[in-house]
Amino acid sequence: MSTSGVFRRSHRAAENVRRAYSTFHPPRPSRRTIKPSHSVAALLAASLSFYTVGSLYPPSLLTLVSQRPAPPPPDPDLPSSQAATQALEEAQENLPILQKMRSAPDADEWYETRPYAQYPEARKANSLTGGALRGPGNMAVPPLVRARRDEKEACVFIHVGRGVCGHDGIIHGGLIATLLDEALGRNAIVNLPEKINLLTVVRSISTLQNLRQSQIFYRQSIGSASQLASRQVDQD
Repeated sequence: MSTSGVFRRSHRAAENVRRAYSTFHPPRPSRRTIKPSHSVAALLAASLSFYTVGSLYPPSLLTLVSQRPAPPPPDPDLPSSQAATQALEEAQENLPILQKMRSAPDADEWYETRPYAQYPEARKANSLTGGALRGPGNMAVPPLVRARRDEKEACVFIHVGRGVCGHDGIIHGGLIATLLDEALGRNAIVNLPEKINLLTVVRSISTLQNLRQSQIFYRQSIGSASQLASRQVDQD
């Protein structure tokens, strides 16, 4: 074989290699196709996440961090104030737990009374819970007491508004302690032969949850034990 023939073959081989590399294109990455089942699973996971967050941190809790601006307690003589007070009275009367008590088999063994409802105006001026804190936005309606006729047990329903807060949106802990003390004191006084007023020496209260503004709460006492629950009404 001649030298020129070898060179020609080598040149053609080199030319073929050059053409092959010059026309080579890397393969395009294939697009991943998302299966419908994966989309549904992702949507369900996102929905569950949002539901969980909403359950743990509902709007009512978020408002404790960033409170909505609210006006001071209104003039009790305004028609709007009187209408709001009447709405609260109706909300208190229609509480499910109160309706359940009134329709219970032993309903005849209980009676109802409204402390401070007939309180003389001259005495209201110098009474904290009977006068000074009364009115729309504060303690708008008189408490409702449902007690056993033998005075061994009582349930007290009280509305507390935004005007009696300690921190904005949270009812003052000292006021709650005062209301509990008065309610327990009532049970003690009516069970004493002399029916004399008592002086509280020590009262121990364990706070498990803050009481938010604009709620009706009730306290149930059996002897010396007490329970506390609340219901949001959002009327002021």
